[in-house]
Amino acid sequence: MAIRNALADIRTMNALFTAAENAATELGDEQPGAEHLLLAALDLDDASARAAFDAVNVTPDEVRSALVQVHAAALRAVGIEAATVDQLGSPGSSRPLTGPYRSTGSAQDLFQGARRLSASDKPSLLRAGHIVIVAAEAEYGTVARLIDLLEIDRAHLTEAARAAIAS
Repeated sequence: MAIRNALADIRTMNALFTAAENAATELGDEQPGAEHLLLAALDLDDASARAAFDAVNVTPDEVRSALVQVHAAALRAVGIEAATVDQLGSPGSSRPLTGPYRSTGSAQDLFQGARRLSASDKPSLLRAGHIVIVAAEAEYGTVARLIDLLEIDRAHLTEAARAAIAS
């Protein structure tokens, strides 16, 4: 069973990392961050992340829109007005990805937290909901601002993700 779980985790990680890279590219970011992993979790075949957000009445499109708004606000805060919300949200040019996987420290922290959390579950499978739980714990950074912008109750989101993982 452990080998089967490990193979399932590898498939999940491949899908998660590929989707996070694609989300980062579409949003004009060089490397995926925690926010891109959260978007990627919402796109996984495992519906636990979507179920958690459904429970707090937030759609994946609303999460993506909020992320675009958070990025635009961050740019405005440093005096960059050239990138409009519409430009940020439109798909960018897709470049072929080569070499080792690279991501920001926030993405690495989120993923490692999700892995530790999944290891404590029985069976110890990495699920999209684990990404949501760790994201909901973020106090600072883009993911925290995104959750705040959406006015999501973090405890309710965490509880919904745990219930989705358990089902």
